[in-house]
Amino acid sequence: MHPKIGIIICGFNENRQFVPNVYIQSVRYAKGIPLLIPLVRSDRMIDDYVSLCDGFLFCGGEDITPLLFGEEPQNGNGKTDITVDLFQIRLMKRVLASRKPVLAICRGMQILNVSCGGTIWQDLSLIPQPTLNHTAVRIQRRCQPPHQNRTLLKAQTICRLVHLCEQFPPSICQNTREKRLCQRPFPGRRH
Repeated sequence: MHPKIGIIICGFNENRQFVPNVYIQSVRYAKGIPLLIPLVRSDRMIDDYVSLCDGFLFCGGEDITPLLFGEEPQNGNGKTDITVDLFQIRLMKRVLASRKPVLAICRGMQILNVSCGGTIWQDLSLIPQPTLNHTAVRIQRRCQPPHQNRTLLKAQTICRLVHLCEQFPPSICQNTREKRLCQRPFPGRRH
């Protein structure tokens, strides 16, 4: 049987919860069964989600409310939604406690870090040392990310490690427009 992968909603568009289609199709192409996990305000439902799914995908979205990692909002902060933040952090903590596989992308990695006690640079401009250019460019009809597809290779390796797919779709390319990075990684992380 194919693994059931919970794809956590990315946020709200007016009164609609959303997940970009690329995440749904990527799970499907990887021979998983994509299940969309909507925001709910119920611990029982969160526990049901964790029991139902074999693995979880926390994807991109808006900025995380800085108060949730112990900081006041600073310049460069984008749109936040504390309701989505709290739901995703509660769900992440339950998923981690279950020891089920998690793939955290973009905001999802920030949720993982904050859920475990880490902090985030609220904007790349606040980092005292130089950072990578996090803007992808398109060259000759091909995506050419600034990290030269290292992210795709890491995703393939992760995918194989958690046994979620036999082959990662060859047409996926990584674009990044990050404006936030982990400032203080969570304690106890493995290198």
